[in-house]
Amino acid sequence: MVDLDEVSQEDIDFLMRKILKAPYKPYRQHSKFAQMLMANGCGGKSSLINPPNFVFVKACNEHDCKYFYGGSKKRRKEADKAFYEDMKSAIKTSSKNRFRKMWLKVIAWIYYIEVRRHGAGFFNFRNGEKF
Repeated sequence: MVDLDEVSQEDIDFLMRKILKAPYKPYRQHSKFAQMLMANGCGGKSSLINPPNFVFVKACNEHDCKYFYGGSKKRRKEADKAFYEDMKSAIKTSSKNRFRKMWLKVIAWIYYIEVRRHGAGFFNFRNGEKF
């Protein structure tokens, strides 16, 4: 694993510019170093409180990747919808316990609503768009 303390800010900036110029690719297709730069599991990178990952860490990281690439308001909405669908898929394979699945569905809905309400500040809007 790469220790970010050993990497210069110049190298990080170079890599981020390089990633952002390339066409979008899913989180899992990036190098471990790029993954560390763009995703942190569930919760915003500078949030005071990060929610638990539960079974959603893959969905959260993919969502972070889409926010990192950014785009328009429409792309943000699409990223948030895909996030909710990815969480629901994770729930289906997570457990056979119906009560746990029901509880996770409630949590997924809350995560989705919170991302819609408070996520715009973390999205990389392009072409002068604002949230």
